[in-house]
This record gives sequence, structure tokens and C-alpha cells, in this order.
Amino acid sequence: MSGRKKIIITGGSGRIGEVIVKELKEKYDVIVFDIKEPSDKGVEFFEGNINDYECVNKVTKEADIVIHLAGYPNERIIPSYLEAWDINCTGTFNVFEASVVNKVKKVIFASSICAAGIITWVSPNHSLQYFPIDEEHPCKPEGLYGVGKLLGEKLNLMYAQRSNTHFINLRLATVWFKSEEKGIAEETKLLIKNYSIMNPESFKKVNPPEDKKREIYLIKDPKAGIKDLIWQFVDVRDVAQAFRLAVEKDNIKYGVYNIGANNTPSIWDSIKIAKYFYPGISIKNEKRFLKNNKAPLWDITKAKEELGYDPVHNWDCLLYTSPSPRDLSTSRMPS
Repeated sequence: MSGRKKIIITGGSGRIGEVIVKELKEKYDVIVFDIKEPSDKGVEFFEGNINDYECVNKVTKEADIVIHLAGYPNERIIPSYLEAWDINCTGTFNVFEASVVNKVKKVIFASSICAAGIITWVSPNHSLQYFPIDEEHPCKPEGLYGVGKLLGEKLNLMYAQRSNTHFINLRLATVWFKSEEKGIAEETKLLIKNYSIMNPESFKKVNPPEDKKREIYLIKDPKAGIKDLIWQFVDVRDVAQAFRLAVEKDNIKYGVYNIGANNTPSIWDSIKIAKYFYPGISIKNEKRFLKNNKAPLWDITKAKEELGYDPVHNWDCLLYTSPSPRDLSTSRMPS
């Protein structure tokens, strides 16, 4: 026995998972639980599916901490709601139930901004009530992906009250991917081009995509669009930092934390974005935006104060060196 804490990471072979594995493997014994082998051959691998309870129960025995990432990663990739429920909802229940049964000390759940009802093609204004959005904002998800994340948080609350296991839920903003080896991922470049830096006004022309698989659930509103992608994001390396801090924090029985960047991913100021795209939505403590006009609209104050979270990868330093894009009248994608 190494004497180091054993951490099981469900979905550890995924793109977020592999960055978290890299963040933790030097200090902890990391075991990746996934349906596919991780790219890092230096970590232990346990092949299995979270919808198989016996398999989940087996891998969580003797674990100190479980990090739960596995599942369909967004609404658009879901093949059907029946399959999504089986993986994202029943699978999540299996992970939490087995963790409690096996007396795992802590479970850290990769929740999402979608649990709060943010990011949807269903309606143009959905359930937003105020900015910046903190953890107390009402949660009214309009897709099964968001419902599954909110369900996970509520399951965690139940288990935290009925067991000795601690539960931390990290509500991740839209994750941008960049690495020293590969640079900016292509889909992140597309997000930046379509929703963030280039021309925020053009985003109003975006219409809902065709969705043949789930069109029975889709409200076809020509004004709808995922305009929420224009004002929030988090770099995957800061996501890994948040999970590491959650691993290290021992005095939280249950908690929900927004995880995002320190600024807004746009050439526009935060208040301008809020008032242009969400007219009529109130701004809480507007004075904070006078001190920092790029202050995040996805409020990470709680994570900073209670976890010590300090994101360092902002969109401008992510894409540019010099000059700062804030000084440019037009912005161009990096080559």
C-alpha cells in the first residue's frame, strides 16, 4: 500500500478527465473508470460502465474519493432521452449509491451551468432572473442534460444528510480546451468565432439547429439561440484546479460551486452584454462592474472564498499575447 489517497475518476478517459488525471496523479493514486482506456498509460485503468451497478460497486470499494465525470457531455450529443436517462441519471445514481455503501469519504460531481437552466435552444430568455448568476439563482433546466445535473446535485444533498460521505458539486461553465501540446481545440475556436470575440451583434441571427432525434421535445422558437455562450466559459486547466481544490478541502459536508473564468469572453463589457441580450434582467450589485467592466456574469465568488479557487486562464491571455484585444477595434482568430 502506498499510503496515498485512492481516487476513482469515472469518465477519466474523456477530455476533461485526462486533464484532471494529470493534475492529480503525482500526489494521489488515480484509477480511471471508463468504457475506454485512457491515453495516459501510466495510470491504473478499470474498464466498466456506470449503468452497471455491480461494476460501479466493485470499483468504488476501498476508494477514498470518487470524482464523477462520466455521462453524455451535453444536450446536443445525446442520442435519445431514454439512453441519456440510463447513463446520466441512473448511472449517476449508481455512482453515488455505491460510494455511500462503500463508505467513500468524498464524492466530487461534475455538475454544469445547465443545471441552472442556462444554455438552451428552447426559448430566448428561459429562466434567467438576474446577473451575475450565483448558486442561489433558481434552477429551471429546459433539457434532459441539465435536468440530469440538477438531479445529481439533489441526490448528493440527500446522501450528504443520510451518510458520512461528503459531496461537492462543481457547476462548470462551458469548457474551453487548450493545451501546451495541441493548442486551442477546433471546437473551442468555433465557439470563439461564433459566440464570443468576433461580433456579438451577429449572434442574434442564429436559429435553433435541426434536431430530428428529439424534435418532439423541441419548442421551435425562431428567436431562440444559445446566446448564453457569449458571456461565460472556463478553461479546462482551471477546471482541473477546481477539482484538485475540492479533493484537498476536508470541511465541506455538502456544497454547490460555480466554476468559471475570471472575466467575460467578449470584446464587450459584461454589463453591455447583459443589457443587450437580456433586456429587463436585473443586475445585482452593478457597482462591481464599475471596478471591473469584464467581471464574470457567472459568479465564482463562493468558489473563491470557500475552495480557494483562482482561475488564471482568461480569454484574452488564452488567445493573444500583444496587443490586448481590449485595445483593438476588431478582433481576429489566431492562425
